[in-house]
This record gives sequence, structure tokens and C-alpha cells, in this order.
Amino acid sequence: MEFVVNNALRKIFDTKSQDIVEECREIFNCLSVESAIASRRWKFLEKLLYQKNKLCNIFVVNDTKELSEIRQSWLYNSVTVISC
Repeated sequence: MEFVVNNALRKIFDTKSQDIVEECREIFNCLSVESAIASRRWKFLEKLLYQKNKLCNIFVVNDTKELSEIRQSWLYNSVTVISC
């Protein structure tokens, strides 16, 4: 998936340099695909955690575990939660 994003940026900025692509991603605060997916998963699990639906409450234990794992990976990798 990173390949697709990098190639799109290469075409947009008409460059073949990976350094320029990385600089553009940093300037525009574009997360890696992995980080963007983790961010969306975090938001989904957080909303699911606070639902009053009984079916959703069955999965709360697993959700809190996943939320803590995502939080630890973000703290470990020092990822900011900003997406393109």
C-alpha cells in the first residue's frame, strides 16, 4: 500500500526522488498506510466501547485489549495521529 501512496505523490509532484516524496509526506502530515489504518481502527474501537448495545458490550474486553495495544505501539513509534 505504501507503494501506491508513494507513486501517487511522485506523479503529483512530478519527481522520481524518494527523498522528495518523504519530504512531501512530512510537510503534508501524511501518515504511513499502517498508521492511518491503526488510527481508524482506534476511532472505531473507541466508539464501539461506549455503545449501549448489548451485542457490542460482548466485545468490550477484546476491544480494550486492542486499544491498549494500539496505544502502546503509537507511544513506542512516536506516531502522531494526523492523516492526509
